[in-house]
Parts: sequence; structure tokens; C-alpha cells
Amino acid sequence: MVGHGKIASFCIILVAFSVVGVLACGGKPHCDENCSKEINRVCGTDGVTYNNPCLLKKANCESNGKIQEDHTGASCK
Repeated sequence: MVGHGKIASFCIILVAFSVVGVLACGGKPHCDENCSKEINRVCGTDGVTYNNPCLLKKANCESNGKIQEDHTGASCK
């Protein structure tokens, strides 16, 4: 049977490697979504018209969640 000390040590090591992995990536999420060239325009809360919801989702990821969909359509004005 494995002792509680060994389980605790394993958990600490696992957490340490997870933290190192996040820091090595700059602490930012990977926003590598491959979006199609489909045209289905949406307006972001940043005032930018995105050609499709996927591109807006990618911009949202890159901005750490600051850009949301405002409305659909070709113009944000």
C-alpha cells in the first residue's frame, strides 16, 4: 500500500510541473484555432467586424476574454 507521504509528494510534483508548463507558455491560452474563410460577419464589442464567429472567438482568446459578440451583421457602426 502506498503511504500518504508518497501520494502528497507525487501531488506536489504534479502541481509543480503544471505551473512550470503554464509559465513556459507565457501563461496565455493557446489560440491556434483554424478558422474557415466562411463569410458570416459578426461585430465584436471592440468595434471590429469579423468575417465569421470563429475569427471573433480567436480574437476573444487572444484578448484574454475581453472581446465578445455584440451583434451579427456587416457593420459595427
